This record gives sequence, C-alpha cells and structure tokens, in this order.
Amino acid sequence: MVLEEYDDSLPAPARVGFDASRQPFPLDDPVLFELEGTGAPLRWAGAGLALPNRLSLWLDRLGDFAPVVRIQVQGEAYPRAAWENQRQRQKERITLVEEGYDETDTIWESVESVEVFGLPTRYLSIHRPVVT
Repeated sequence: MVLEEYDDSLPAPARVGFDASRQPFPLDDPVLFELEGTGAPLRWAGAGLALPNRLSLWLDRLGDFAPVVRIQVQGEAYPRAAWENQRQRQKERITLVEEGYDETDTIWESVESVEVFGLPTRYLSIHRPVVT
C-alpha cells in the first residue's frame, strides 16, 4: 500500500466582483420607508436592495391598543437563481401583535412590494439591512 499526501488546502479568493447594477448608498440611514397607519391596507412598491439581507420591522406608538398587523413581503429571495427561467417570486407573511422589533425570515435579493394590513393610525418602520 502506498500512502499519498492529501491536499486539504482551501482555495483563496482571486478577485472581488463589482455589480454595476447596484447603486452605492450610505449606511447611516437604513430606513426604506415609514408608514403612518390609516386602518386601511397600505402598499409600498419595492425596489432592489443595495445589499441582500432580511428586512427589519419596527412597530411603534401603540399605547394601550393591541392590533394584529399583518405584513406581506413579495420579491426575489437571495441567492438569485443563475438562469432567468428558474427565478421565482417568493412571499413571506409576518404577523405583529405587539410593539417592537421583528424581521423577515427570508433573505431578500429584491423586494417587489410590501403590503400592510390592520395597521391602525400608528407607526411602522421598515429598514434595509445595516452591515455590522
């Protein structure tokens, strides 16, 4: 039996890619949009995200009111499929029942729309990711 040396080295990155389709943005203001509730369904037409990541949600100013706020995010999950015919829209539904922070489970490449149902005349803030 002849023993041969095993190569267990890992490949090293050879270059850094640049995606010209993504515009630079400052990381000091991560707010995508803020909504003041009216009680009626609200819709935000989305856009590509500068960095693929989860969306952070912040529900605020409820006082003694305890609504059930439903949020539906529709878009393309990350990582994007290489072939156009394999790309699929994805939906995620989030339910908020108290003030505070939540985030999507999906890591988003782009967001087509965010729909909010049941938001009273209060405040909801949706944030893009912050690099830490």
